[in-house]
Amino acid sequence: MPSIIKNKKFVIATSLILFLIVGGFFFWNYKGGTMEVFATSDCVSGGGVTCTQTMNGGYTINTYTYSTGSGPTTWMVPTGVTSVQYLVVGGGGGGANGGYYYSDGNGTGSAGGGGGAGGVMTGLAFPVSDTISIQVGAGGALGSDGVNGGNSVFSSITAIGGGGGGSSSGHNGGSGGGGCSANNSVAYSGGSGTSGQGYAGGTGNSVHASWSASGGGGGAGGAGGSNTNNYGAPGGNGVYSTITGSSVGYGAGGVGSSLWGGTNNSYVGDAAYGWGIAGRGYGGNGGSNTGTSGGSGIVIIKYTTLIKTITSVSVSTSDSSICKVSGGITSCKSGQIITFNSVATGTNPIKLYVCKDSTCTNCGIASQTNCWAVSSATSVSNPSATYNTSAGGTCGTSTNGFWAQVCDTTACSSIISQ
Repeated sequence: MPSIIKNKKFVIATSLILFLIVGGFFFWNYKGGTMEVFATSDCVSGGGVTCTQTMNGGYTINTYTYSTGSGPTTWMVPTGVTSVQYLVVGGGGGGANGGYYYSDGNGTGSAGGGGGAGGVMTGLAFPVSDTISIQVGAGGALGSDGVNGGNSVFSSITAIGGGGGGSSSGHNGGSGGGGCSANNSVAYSGGSGTSGQGYAGGTGNSVHASWSASGGGGGAGGAGGSNTNNYGAPGGNGVYSTITGSSVGYGAGGVGSSLWGGTNNSYVGDAAYGWGIAGRGYGGNGGSNTGTSGGSGIVIIKYTTLIKTITSVSVSTSDSSICKVSGGITSCKSGQIITFNSVATGTNPIKLYVCKDSTCTNCGIASQTNCWAVSSATSVSNPSATYNTSAGGTCGTSTNGFWAQVCDTTACSSIISQ
């Protein structure tokens, strides 16, 4: 299993900054704003799947697309995430180019049905926990008979790949591939779609012995077109999703082809039809001259971004009469306890780290050798940290800055600087 770092978003707003003095402290107010930082993401590529993470309106969106390779990748569910929205689209079926062949003085070509779209599945508030397997289906290849697209999988959700277009009958799939025709003698039917994912492909037909018009592939939003003339039929409609924050079409069927004087003449219709667009699960177009492979599928998951908030940091001492702020200078005896108190909440337990340099080198999760103070235990709210003034009498007046960050067990926020 690949190493996975969970996603966190931290927000820090601080009201006080403090300076360390030899043996003591110097204080003043820090007029800071709010800083937002996203930690290393839980979006991990591998196994023929590429993951891209974006943030939109308080949500984290992981988009998984097909890349060369085989096998799934694994998503480790971030602590605190209990449910997600999802969109799962299978790979589109490839168009066919091995149907009725015709040649004359105008050219040559072979007809074929349009590929069916990959199945489309969506859902809200799907429960998640632990680790989840994710796989993205490849688009099916253009061929004598179009090849079915690959299945896409998220947890228990499987979107079936689209059926390949037919050189005779179309193939079954998430949406069915379109059927072909043998000139005007036989009209082959389209393949069946999968209930809840897509529709059937269209039937081939021709009224002329040499035109052999083919059916369009089925789409996630409607059946593929069947021929009533000598032109290839349009693919079935796709559906639109706004899971990414924009309206995007998925699962449109591929266009069927026809032979007219030896050339493939596909009915293009709406640009949303077919064309085998990658990452959308579109079916490929049919025909030897206009045919295309199916488009790969996609998996998108969306969940509420985890947030850590710190609204203030204050400082107290064990003996305010001995260790106090006066004119910007703090006078402290040795052995005094300086406490950093935060007002903070978080989905996951956090610690407060007070650093000796501006990069917090060796003052964080892995090492605390360069910290002035670190919380002794994690807390989901109001973590604090303490520092004991060094032995040797009263404080001097030399100043050293301090910097601070908060971390859970996997990631840290930005660093507060003076």
